Amino acid sequence: MAPGLSQPGKCWHSFTFSIKKISKVTGMEEAAKVLFAQAVQQLRAAGKQPVNPMELDHVHDGSWASYMKVCIPALCNCDAIYMLPNWKQSRGANVEHSLAEKLGMTIYYEM
Repeated sequence: MAPGLSQPGKCWHSFTFSIKKISKVTGMEEAAKVLFAQAVQQLRAAGKQPVNPMELDHVHDGSWASYMKVCIPALCNCDAIYMLPNWKQSRGANVEHSLAEKLGMTIYYEM
């Protein structure tokens, strides 16, 4: 688990992959579901309220842009994000990471 998880925060946008709790999802959807679920368990055990992007209401055409239009508002309602090891391989995770930086959000990295 990443250091600093004891810091206050109302929710964690989790996604990347190795899973990101910000992570890569495209091309590894089933593995991503498992990774995100594991990340959610870890964050809840640390007393956090994680937001799992795999559980957001994705009622749309299934395009990358449509997923981002759902995930970005969820990210903006969080205090921090938790990046999984392979997040740099994901176009969406890179967008979310950049946005989190620009918004001054706390960013944690799983190694």
